[in-house]
Amino acid sequence: MQTLTAEKKPSAETWRLSEDSMGPWRHFDAGRELRLIAGQTLYHQGEVSTHFYLITSGKIEVSMVREDGSYFMVEIMGAGALCGEGAAFDGMPRFSSAVATCNTVVKRFDASRLHEAFQEAPELALSLIRVLAAKQRIMSRRAQHLSAPSPEVRIGDLLLRLAETYGQADQPTRLVPITLTHEQISTMTGTSRVTVTRWLTRMRKLGALIMVDGTVYIKDPDLIPR
Repeated sequence: MQTLTAEKKPSAETWRLSEDSMGPWRHFDAGRELRLIAGQTLYHQGEVSTHFYLITSGKIEVSMVREDGSYFMVEIMGAGALCGEGAAFDGMPRFSSAVATCNTVVKRFDASRLHEAFQEAPELALSLIRVLAAKQRIMSRRAQHLSAPSPEVRIGDLLLRLAETYGQADQPTRLVPITLTHEQISTMTGTSRVTVTRWLTRMRKLGALIMVDGTVYIKDPDLIPR
């Protein structure tokens, strides 16, 4: 088994953007700092608000409840991610809720007060466009695969997306660590926990994955069916 070094620390996030995309918001000194404890709600599905948030430390789980009452986890966002920006600018009810999964610090911005800031710092507006474009691309990909009849394809696509996000393009067999639980994977892919466990076991036997202390390490993405 390949040695697991500090370079390969597990990631409990499913969302990451480059410094080029997020840098302007990280250095924008406006906004109000908020501190949340684990389990505290940042915003609720259905509420209308002009506020959106930059996560400076900790993690936020973004989820939604469908009309049939079923729970669906959208993403787990960590430091450097923006959340809640879509509804903040279009004035429509939020389609999701956001809850801190650990002690978390965010910076709150008011979309209704940023017109002047965008004029003085157009890089903020460009950054926001990049964020929205990236989210649209990911959501389109997820919508495509969530409609797939095969739960195995949905699970595989989620892990491959994380491999693309956290791995290195020139090293396809590098160990890409993911600390999502079986339950989290199931709620993100619309499958059962049992199906996730069976799929992970099969991929491990195939040599596509390594399982260490509950962490999934993607050893060879090319071996994952898609």
